[in-house]
Amino acid sequence: MDHERLAYPLAGMATALMRPDEERSGLRPRRGGAFWLGFGLAFGTMAWNVVGYFVAGWPALPSELPSLSFGEGFPGIPMVLYWPMLCIAFFLRTDVSLSLWVFVVLGVIEEGVFNRIGLSIRNSLSVPCFDASRPALAWQSYGAMVVMVLVNLWVIRRHLFAVLRSALRPRSADTDGANDLLSARTAVLGLAVATGYLVLWLWRLGMQPATAILFLTAAFVGFIGLSRLVVEGGLVFILPPLTPQSATVTLLGNSALGPSQLTAMGLSMAWIADPINAFMPAAANAAKVGHTARVSGRSLAAAIGIAALAGIATTIPFTLWLGYRHGAYTLGTWLFTGAPWVPYTYAVRAIGSEPGIEWAKLTWAGMGGGLMFVLTALHYRLTWWPIHPIGLVVGVILKVRWCFLPLLAGWLCKVTVLRLGGAAALKRIQPFFLGGVVGWFAGAALSIIVDGLFFSGDGHVICWH
Repeated sequence: MDHERLAYPLAGMATALMRPDEERSGLRPRRGGAFWLGFGLAFGTMAWNVVGYFVAGWPALPSELPSLSFGEGFPGIPMVLYWPMLCIAFFLRTDVSLSLWVFVVLGVIEEGVFNRIGLSIRNSLSVPCFDASRPALAWQSYGAMVVMVLVNLWVIRRHLFAVLRSALRPRSADTDGANDLLSARTAVLGLAVATGYLVLWLWRLGMQPATAILFLTAAFVGFIGLSRLVVEGGLVFILPPLTPQSATVTLLGNSALGPSQLTAMGLSMAWIADPINAFMPAAANAAKVGHTARVSGRSLAAAIGIAALAGIATTIPFTLWLGYRHGAYTLGTWLFTGAPWVPYTYAVRAIGSEPGIEWAKLTWAGMGGGLMFVLTALHYRLTWWPIHPIGLVVGVILKVRWCFLPLLAGWLCKVTVLRLGGAAALKRIQPFFLGGVVGWFAGAALSIIVDGLFFSGDGHVICWH
């Protein structure tokens, strides 16, 4: 936040809905004509479709257009009209939003070329439902993410050493931790204790300590990488290109692990396979909002802790009650019908094949990492370079392809406004896009309320994602 001046678009939108009150600490709501215009368009779209719940033949406004395809063998690019992502894209830096949709196109072209020429590498250890559609592209993207994380750690190395010194010498003035969520000592000690506990837990699950450490390293790379992608790219639908299980097993090979460790890899998916709900991106955005609102880091950490405990105490018992009351499998969602199969499917596939270290995948990772290093150097060294390297990491991820149309539309809107009216016009039109986000979720709330009152047990899908 301090050293790289990252944009934090999601946190920026939250604080842009407010404006600083010069007379007292805190924030107060911000409204205006442009805001209500955006609100009305988004909410009106949702409300129009809600009318169709009751009126047969009511013409619904489409939320998705036919996919864009470049030809036979090329995967289609989904053309989804998703208001919130369009509005978020408007708050991104133009080089970031340009990079995201450009690398989606490049990823589709690369995959299509592979399909046409028949280029493929073995994919026997991939985790179903999580990895990219082609292992070569997934490993290319993963190598780029690893280099991105390493560059981030290198950039903040002095700060990390200062935090470590402050943890060892609490009276040291190396860092000003007044606004940090945790003190330096609590952060360092907490990281050490939590990592040690996880290593012990994975060892008891069946992994060797060295394998557990490598697995956790891959998990931490995913957590840090996701945090960077969210706070800089505003990507609300994002997964790493690979799970830690795939990365670890490919690096070591089945022959070096054996059935016990492979089974432990599968069972570990209970907490790490789908890191879309990772805590770090949310905490980073919360810290940014708190910093803007001039809330102390310790107070914010306490609020986050209370919210987490309240969520756990509410959702876990309710989910268990719902499952036992109605039968979890009958609820019809993928989380109950598909996800529980993944760990065991993975373990069976992994135990049944012994490919050893898969050098082809690691080669693609090396190429992706090398390209990421070059793009990062161009980004930092050449002020005129238009492409941000972040797109290389996410361009092949299916969830990001789903956001192609809103990313492109948001980029076009911002570039057009800057060209025609400059920074002043950009500031005047921002409330329109803030209203669009609020209006869409207000419309979603209306749909949910109507479903609960009139269509209980047979509701309507607002957004399949």
